[in-house]
This record gives sequence, C-alpha cells and structure tokens, in this order.
Amino acid sequence: MQKIKRILRGEEGLGTVEMVLLIAVLIGIAIMFRGVILDFISTILENITDALDGASDVPGQ
Repeated sequence: MQKIKRILRGEEGLGTVEMVLLIAVLIGIAIMFRGVILDFISTILENITDALDGASDVPGQ
C-alpha cells in the first residue's frame, strides 16, 4: 500500500496517472467513433484494392 502512495505522490506517479487517463480518453473516443473509423478504413482498403486490380489489367504484360 505504501508503494502505491509513493507512486501517486512522486513525479513518476503523476506521469503514470496522466498516461492512464490519456489512454482511457483515446479508447473512449475510438469507441464513440467506431463506425466512422471502420468505414474510413474500409474505404481506404477498397481504393487500394481497386488501384491494384487496375494496375494488373495493363495489356502486354
């Protein structure tokens, strides 16, 4: 228990708490915008696939 108190009082402990809060906020944002993020990634992958399919249709190769 004393180790935890030392960590929370110390400068490193404060950095740890800040990092945990930052990660929690980022995870919350990712969960809220999950659908938008998945649609965005899907669109990018479809564009890449279409571009690669179009490149393989070059005549004479």
